[in-house]
Amino acid sequence: MHRRRHRLALLLGIALLPASATAGGDSRPKPDKVCAYRSPVYLHEVEAGEHLGLIAGRYGVFRKDLIELNPELENPDHIRPGQQVKVCPEIPPRELERFTHRVEAGEHLSSIAAKYELEIEALIEMQGEKLRDPNNIWVGQELVIEREGPIVSGFEPEPPKRGRLSTAVHLDAGEGYVLRRPHLAYGTPSTIRNIEKVLARYRKRADGGPAVRIGDISKQSGGPLSGHLSHREGVDVDVGLVHKGAAAKSVRFVSATEGNLDLRRTWILVHEFLRTGQVRYIFLDYGVQKQLYEYARAHGVSKMQLDAWFQYPRGKGRGHGIIRHWRHHDDHLHVRFRR
Repeated sequence: MHRRRHRLALLLGIALLPASATAGGDSRPKPDKVCAYRSPVYLHEVEAGEHLGLIAGRYGVFRKDLIELNPELENPDHIRPGQQVKVCPEIPPRELERFTHRVEAGEHLSSIAAKYELEIEALIEMQGEKLRDPNNIWVGQELVIEREGPIVSGFEPEPPKRGRLSTAVHLDAGEGYVLRRPHLAYGTPSTIRNIEKVLARYRKRADGGPAVRIGDISKQSGGPLSGHLSHREGVDVDVGLVHKGAAAKSVRFVSATEGNLDLRRTWILVHEFLRTGQVRYIFLDYGVQKQLYEYARAHGVSKMQLDAWFQYPRGKGRGHGIIRHWRHHDDHLHVRFRR
């Protein structure tokens, strides 16, 4: 039960420090002012092959957050092994466990990646410069496999809180979107302002298309909301994916398939949420992530930027990126904003 409670808190992006860590005499790190008291500062030591986007993704933050927190970096595009980068982690830092996989007869990269629930791209990334030709591996060759270990002491999550919404603002009906349940469309002033900004920018870029479906945010007073694990403090919003064909006419959320998902417009919508710089996480099914990742990559978004934003291709069980997997999110985005 204890492990399940911590897993839930991790996924909901709840504070990364237990209440006991603030007690007198405890030597563990305490929430820091530069992190808006959401977490302590963590020092990440740069390893070979890492770039700032990859480091940002590991801790679920934006690359710009790292640049602002580390003004001493002379050139953020060129960091070197051994440098220390300060982070205010949204994903609790974990020790990385590394072990060796010895290639056996009949194995290939795709089968090895599948064995460890990785995409081939992530497996290749783990090898650094040691894997000169991904298309040519041999029996007995040793491959590095990385796995997340325990959470670093002092960054363990605390249990979910009841939550409340003291200053509620209602998201009113507007052009280009529909509220599925208007009586549950209350949020903090900054949340509503960001949602309105995203919807306005989306309309300009999307060139028409179906109305965006806005799901629940919070009750006017906040607190527990039936059917949800979060949506308690006016900082969460559910947003339907954008579809084409018959699915585009539905007011309810519709599961995405390769045939009905409007990739271009859905990517525009996701990108506009990311552009606010105020998102703590976006929950989205791993398979839908894959489609959006490959679309964005094919349309000029750099791998460095995608490394910061997406959990894909590192496996849906690994904490990485602002966009992360959660079950039953193949028909909508769950966006949580910063307070």
